[in-house]
Amino acid sequence: NRLNDTASVAKPHKYKAAKATVSEVEQIAINTHKDIGLLIDKLYNQLQNYHNRLNSIASSIRFAEEYRQTKERAFVEGMATASELIDAELNLAKARTERLEAAFKYDTTLTKLLEAAGVSINFTDYIHRSDVEIIE
Repeated sequence: NRLNDTASVAKPHKYKAAKATVSEVEQIAINTHKDIGLLIDKLYNQLQNYHNRLNSIASSIRFAEEYRQTKERAFVEGMATASELIDAELNLAKARTERLEAAFKYDTTLTKLLEAAGVSINFTDYIHRSDVEIIE
């Protein structure tokens, strides 16, 4: 008889404990969804920044290439020194290195974004698109 009394007293406590656990899990799920949304927004903004950076660097590279060509012609004609030509080459190499770094960060951020969105399998679709520029 005492066993039945103990079981009947324990039932409401177990129910309350289970209900509290369910509420806690639901709150964790809500917070997780919010956190994932914030992460996706953050990564998307970073991706846009790297895209803009790549466009900006493309302009820098075009200018650096023209400048190097100008210095090369001037060097051949005796109007520029070897160090001026080397500086132009270094400037171009720096711009190209910045482009590689920005492209790498763009790609890694894209993979993180796709992973956070739960569609990481789509990365290969992105790299095979016709509008993707291969940077070497």
